Amino acid sequence: MVVMQLASTQFSPRILQDFLSTRITQWTLGLFVASFVYALTVLREVRDDADGAEAFVPQLSVTFAYVLVLAAFALFLAFIRTIMTLIQVSAVISRVGHGTLRSVEREFLDPDEDLATGEWAPVGRWREVSLDDRHGHISEIDEGRICAVASDHDLRVAMQVCPGDFVAPGTVIAQVWSDEDASEETWEDQNRSLCAGVALSPERSLMQDPAFGVRQLVDIAERALSPGINDPTTAVQVLTELRIILGEAVRRQNPPRVVLDDAGRSRVLRKVVTVEDLLRLATEEIAHYGADSVQIPQALALMLTELEEVALPQHRDALARVRAACRRTTTTTQEA
Repeated sequence: MVVMQLASTQFSPRILQDFLSTRITQWTLGLFVASFVYALTVLREVRDDADGAEAFVPQLSVTFAYVLVLAAFALFLAFIRTIMTLIQVSAVISRVGHGTLRSVEREFLDPDEDLATGEWAPVGRWREVSLDDRHGHISEIDEGRICAVASDHDLRVAMQVCPGDFVAPGTVIAQVWSDEDASEETWEDQNRSLCAGVALSPERSLMQDPAFGVRQLVDIAERALSPGINDPTTAVQVLTELRIILGEAVRRQNPPRVVLDDAGRSRVLRKVVTVEDLLRLATEEIAHYGADSVQIPQALALMLTELEEVALPQHRDALARVRAACRRTTTTTQEA
């Protein structure tokens, strides 16, 4: 617990789920609990010769309990070694970066992949779809299911949220257009079917949310740049990892905004995170908190230059805007 607290303080509390999800942590805790419960169970069967009863010691069970203790001790040593490796800043940054890179590859399209396009011109009466008593971060949106519901009922659905957003009870998650006036009962059924396509979680997830990984890396960089820690080299390591993630993103197309049904009709308008959104999230705050550092402005400028060399033409304007924003942020902070 002390190690987890130190890691949370130095890096970010959002990385603790990575420590708890490792196999060695789960096996260690499981074996410790199993050994303790088994030893207590065996202890209940040990009897002395009081009141004329025959003494009894289950030798095989005691031996097995001893083996469990030895195994727990060996696993504990492996656990310590693994934890010491996991809390190294380079390992933390690399692990978060690897997961974020996989998320970028899932969500952003290959440069030669056909982008689904369709006319979005909803007509008719529109209503709002809202959650009832559920709340939390959106971990996943099943767009295939939502598109199927929209196709079955001849609806047009414009999503107002995307994975990573926090929604409170009653939050509007979509606007729905219908050519026909549905009864209140039919509308409630449609509302439930659409809400069932949105999964909530207490924590954000990298499954459909690459911005969450970028957020974690930026948090690590900001803590490293804080006056209490003052470790700009760690922030530069974060920028190096962000260069890999953003380098993959700028070589890909933005996620499609429109989801088509089997007949090729536009059914769902998505709210998506674009490459420019990732670029701004990855640079603006680091530029602000690292403006007084010697390393950070240079590292940011170098990263943006390298990204411009590999970016698709459609992302060049976004990179230019991000570079200008970083320059303004650095200049304003230094003047203040």
